[in-house]
Amino acid sequence: MKKAAMFLYAAIVSLFPLAAQNGGFVTYAIFPSPAALYNEANEVICTLPATYYAVLCGEESDGKFPVSYLDLSGYVRTSDVSVVDYEPVVKFAALTAKPNNDGMAVNLRDKPHPQNGKILCSVPPDASLTLYGAREGGELFAGAGTLWQYVRYNSPDGGTFLGYVYSPQLVCDEVQPNSGEKVSRPAPDKPKETAPSLSLEKNGAIALAITLCVPAGIIMLVLFYRPDSKRTPRHSK
Repeated sequence: MKKAAMFLYAAIVSLFPLAAQNGGFVTYAIFPSPAALYNEANEVICTLPATYYAVLCGEESDGKFPVSYLDLSGYVRTSDVSVVDYEPVVKFAALTAKPNNDGMAVNLRDKPHPQNGKILCSVPPDASLTLYGAREGGELFAGAGTLWQYVRYNSPDGGTFLGYVYSPQLVCDEVQPNSGEKVSRPAPDKPKETAPSLSLEKNGAIALAITLCVPAGIIMLVLFYRPDSKRTPRHSK
């Protein structure tokens, strides 16, 4: 059993090196300031809010950590995060957004640009969207700015769409600073020291102790020695 446990621990360390450092299976990193989340092509997906956390999914490579945030996967620069040795109570920002387009639907695109951003779906005016963060893009309306919001839309027919909606066409929750509260973990109980129990009676235990301490030769002598007064001659005249 001991060898099996050691093998299992070695496997965990090799598969989850960051988790093993903290004695758990999840390692978190905090964003001291708003941090960009990148995709595999090194393009910015969105900016994640300060004071919240991402889950580290591997070791640092080329100055970036692979991470997950809510249901997003990507990369953050190591200089934009600080690895922590605790589990936060609140890990991710719970933000939502709603269309604000004079009662009309808004378009969700695969890129934050009105010209080269493909329309993935139309979001109805009463929809509630999961909000991840903003990203600069192209200007949809003159003078309205270049900010877009990266959101998730769960359509009534069961489809899920991730993409960008022009920020002036949305009403978005404001980001509230995270409390930074840590999950409290009880200290492990110390094993109780118990005196070894013996199944022998007191006299038997004393005899066993004496037996272990006395050389075997003396024991044999005591067992088989018979005083002369009690010996019976073999040949009596």
